[in-house]
Amino acid sequence: MIWNRDLLLLLHQLLGQIRPRHLPEETVLALHKLLQNTFIAALDLVDRGHVIRNKTPWGRTTYEVRSASNTRGDSYRVFMAKDITLQNTPMMTASDGTTSASIPEDSLGFCSCPAFAYAVLASKTHVMCKHLLAAHLADRLDKFTDRTSTEEHIFAPETS
Repeated sequence: MIWNRDLLLLLHQLLGQIRPRHLPEETVLALHKLLQNTFIAALDLVDRGHVIRNKTPWGRTTYEVRSASNTRGDSYRVFMAKDITLQNTPMMTASDGTTSASIPEDSLGFCSCPAFAYAVLASKTHVMCKHLLAAHLADRLDKFTDRTSTEEHIFAPETS
């Protein structure tokens, strides 16, 4: 699927429909149709409790998502860009006079996993990996483990 700004806007709208502990059925169906197996895998990560919200001493929030198999203890760092909403998104006008929201391509965030590097950044076949989507879902559903991080933990090298 080729991702464009209209699809990103739709994805933002769908994620915006999710409330703590409430994922509407129509939103589930739409997200599954749009993101397919990535959505199913992300839901599995959330259901297994693999999403950790880290709060830094200086107020920044990041997420850590453990690998689905978690046999080696792999986890990936996720940085979400949650500050873009429909209310503060600039509008752009096309040559035909129609307007649409102007959402930056990186507005959904970043993940340190290899799938994000390949499928999102290099080949552009996906708009996000399952870890980034799991962080968005866990955040909206309020279903994550909270952890206050120390500087040592934040700056520690990732294990692979």
